[in-house]
Amino acid sequence: MIKLFFKNNPFYGEKYMSDNATKDYPIPVLEGPSFTFAQAYFTWKRITDRALEAVGLTHTQYVFMGTLFELEKHQDKATQNDLARLTNSDVTMTSQILRTLQKRGLVLREQIEGDERAKYSSLSPAGKKLVKKAAEIMKTNEKEYFAPVEKDMEQFLMYLKNLTRIKEINLP
Repeated sequence: MIKLFFKNNPFYGEKYMSDNATKDYPIPVLEGPSFTFAQAYFTWKRITDRALEAVGLTHTQYVFMGTLFELEKHQDKATQNDLARLTNSDVTMTSQILRTLQKRGLVLREQIEGDERAKYSSLSPAGKKLVKKAAEIMKTNEKEYFAPVEKDMEQFLMYLKNLTRIKEINLP
């Protein structure tokens, strides 16, 4: 019910609703899986972005830095294209994010010998320090946000991964 969504949503609350916005009958489009999934994602995104503000990162920046951190622990290197593939991200967006992180002194980009366009990305010492702080924030954030599905987390993640695979299969 829409009334319950707004009443139980900390970002809205009933005080922001007109009488016309409170309905005691179902509105199918607002109760289906697409809308519910989108609302869960956007709620999670708002909470995550607020949490990562403490270290000056967006979630996407954190994901790229966390990926680089893990690769470096295994002495692996990544190009911009590697990062885009690993994170299922657009190459142009990946480039923009890496440039932003480089300007902030968090990421280093090293030219690959023999290929003037390709560069390896790695974390600077400041980047390593920051991503560790961000990881602690995200650990707490995820534990709190996903608490309602904690006992079924493995299955929940499997469902999400399956949905991602379906999207990839159906792309032109």
